Amino acid sequence: METASYQTKADSLLCYLSEHGYSVGYVSIFRTECERIISCLTDLSTLGNYLQDYSLRFGVPLRPYRERIIRVILCYFEEGRLPSRQHPLWHGETSYELLSGVNRAVADSYAACIADGRSASTTRKVLSEVSMFLFHLQQSGSELSAVKEETVWSYFYDLDRDLVLHGTFSSGIIRRFLRWAGGHPGGVAYARMLPMVPAMRQRHRVFDSLTADEDSRLVEYVLSGDCQLSLRDRAVVITARFCGLRACDIAALRMSDVDLSRSCLSVRQRKTGVPLEQFLRPVVGNAICRYVMQERPLSDLPEVFLVDEREIRPLRPGLVGDICDRAYRLAGVRQGACRHGSHLLRHRFAQCLIEGGACDSTAMRLLGHVSPSSLNVYLETDERRLQECALSISGFPVGKEVLV
Repeated sequence: METASYQTKADSLLCYLSEHGYSVGYVSIFRTECERIISCLTDLSTLGNYLQDYSLRFGVPLRPYRERIIRVILCYFEEGRLPSRQHPLWHGETSYELLSGVNRAVADSYAACIADGRSASTTRKVLSEVSMFLFHLQQSGSELSAVKEETVWSYFYDLDRDLVLHGTFSSGIIRRFLRWAGGHPGGVAYARMLPMVPAMRQRHRVFDSLTADEDSRLVEYVLSGDCQLSLRDRAVVITARFCGLRACDIAALRMSDVDLSRSCLSVRQRKTGVPLEQFLRPVVGNAICRYVMQERPLSDLPEVFLVDEREIRPLRPGLVGDICDRAYRLAGVRQGACRHGSHLLRHRFAQCLIEGGACDSTAMRLLGHVSPSSLNVYLETDERRLQECALSISGFPVGKEVLV
């Protein structure tokens, strides 16, 4: 395989990313992976074999985000394109752009209606789902008043291949849109379609979580004098564990969000846009202060946690998960094929609140949730409360062979 031709492709790809506004840090990851791919060309029969033994070859774990980047590079090298519709290299029109004037006006009106209280990314996602559904109906060639149930179902299911094309999330968005549109003048056609939307089954999953023993060992290690983590990484793990913030909120945490005089931590959540205020525990405040005073590079950037590589830049949310994974490994917890990442610490924070007797409203406020149903995922791992809800079978005759 010719190295020169692939080096030309790599240079072209990196140049394109830089010209289209991608961050220096993101481009540097692409540059590193391009260099690694090119260095292995002489040993590979095809590029498709590159991901095999990646971790052994370079001595670093193959994280999901890095694997996605590698696949993007390989796709560009082999086919000259990137698969993501959201990427600038994709030149196809979106469903929204292909909508008729009437459908686009309805979609825009709905997006404007729900924008209040939602983040911009959530609004864009809802608009995208609604646009895809309306474009599907538009492609059927039928007037809205004459749309058949089979047409609506074909958006959610591919009956020929027995596949679910759009699940519970999409179904809920479409239902809410049709209910909203049906309540406005001239919305009879939308209200008529509401019963046609299939009732998708909600997938139920009990999330894995840190056990009390794992949590104790992790906290003991991070707070010990023998901890091998940097002051920045130690502060990140402590903030995730004792504040329960999401990775995106930790990465975006600003110096102005930490009020030492009032012992208060105030953030605006990146996922929901909802303000969140917590009492700043001494263990968190001390960890952040030690990092800022002893290790944080000199910079005018407002973010607390910075990366000092080729240039000083804010910490990325993906790196927060990597930092937590390293802490797990050094502390000797969560080894093997277990769930990892920073969300385990948010989950553990919620568990401690619930197990400590905090009422639902207090737990919701400290976690930044606005819906009581959001607490269910944490309640399902509270074994003590689940045992209290269990009914005794002592009053029911049960044969011994049933319990064998």
